[in-house]
Amino acid sequence: MYRFLPITDVYAREILDSRGNPTIEVEVLAGEDCLGRASVPSGASTGQYEALELRDGKSRYGGMGVELAVEHVNARIAPAVIGLNVFEQPALDRVLIQLDGTENKSGLGANAMLGVSMAAARAAAKALRIPLYSYLGGVNAKRLPVPMMNIMNGGRHADNTIDIQEFMIMPVGACCFREGLRMCSEVYHALKGLLKKHGHSTAVGDEGGFAPNLPDAREALRFIMDAVVKAGYKPGKDIVAALDVAATELYDKNLKKYTFEGESKMHGHKVVRSTEELIDYYEKQINIIKEYSTAKQTVYIGSNSSYLETAPTGMYQSKLIETAGGVNVAKDIEGDYWTAVSYETLLQLNPEVIMVPSGATYSVQDILNDTQLTSLTAIKNKTVYQMPKGIEEWDSPIPSGILGTMWLTSILHENDYPFDNFVKDVSSF
Repeated sequence: MYRFLPITDVYAREILDSRGNPTIEVEVLAGEDCLGRASVPSGASTGQYEALELRDGKSRYGGMGVELAVEHVNARIAPAVIGLNVFEQPALDRVLIQLDGTENKSGLGANAMLGVSMAAARAAAKALRIPLYSYLGGVNAKRLPVPMMNIMNGGRHADNTIDIQEFMIMPVGACCFREGLRMCSEVYHALKGLLKKHGHSTAVGDEGGFAPNLPDAREALRFIMDAVVKAGYKPGKDIVAALDVAATELYDKNLKKYTFEGESKMHGHKVVRSTEELIDYYEKQINIIKEYSTAKQTVYIGSNSSYLETAPTGMYQSKLIETAGGVNVAKDIEGDYWTAVSYETLLQLNPEVIMVPSGATYSVQDILNDTQLTSLTAIKNKTVYQMPKGIEEWDSPIPSGILGTMWLTSILHENDYPFDNFVKDVSSF
């Protein structure tokens, strides 16, 4: 087994990335035949405090060329690292940092330095005949980070009206990476179906996320949370959301505020936010996610039900609802919103809340006294409520991004009236 294997050659070249922009590719040769190759990923936007990605800045490739970074690798970095032990990754990286001599890697270019570092790691892994993750993480490495799947794009990543650059999901409830990847894929395809159903484009941005024209980030997050629910997962428990805002791209140096051009276009007036207002904006996005993560599963029993008459089979018309704050999300049961549900199906659903229309031929007490439903959470907690008169209509559409057509929900939501308060106050209507 190798303990010392010298770097014998380093070579860099300019290539094109998936966006058609130039980036740098580096090859590091260790010994006589252990070659590591790495290309450096390049983002569409760069944060104010990120290490500097060195670009040529001339007319060639619209100023995006990397010939100077390539030259730095071949003329400056190569002589400094040839002869170093390829297995001493920290020592190699220290040489690169010292050679650069700047805080933000502007001396050599972060892309030039990163290309050499990654290529050396790959060469070392190849020499030891082990996977790269095992070389970096140790022979006992078996844990991977929770994946962050980019499923909706805006900002510099898409030509649409969403100002936030990346909306991502993380399968925090998955048992392993493989299952987490499956969960994210299912939500991604559920999101595609929802966008298509509501007449939005399912074209994708630079990084594969959908890029619809939506009024604001709030609507985007609602679509994503709806997709999580539709895919059969619990927001906040199985899957959480993550944002890469790329706020530097929104900042206007002249106004000293953050300009939301897409939101401005959709709302017909200029939308700008100060630092304090931006923090408040972030908190509102977080609250949307919290609404869904505290969802209560509810069954609404229709007024045309023959609940009492059909006992003991217990077939009746119902809608299954995910209730999140003032937002009710109707879920398909067997492909339709209104479905005849038996006792057996209801027991499987085990709703936390049951709503009864005011005009039903049965009462809340009738359901509470039904001996076949005693195991339901809603029965145990006595969370069976009667709808106030006049607000159990269900034929007016609510805003896109919410599944179903629930007039009650739109009233509650428009008046900032949380569903939990509605449940508490229902007897006072």
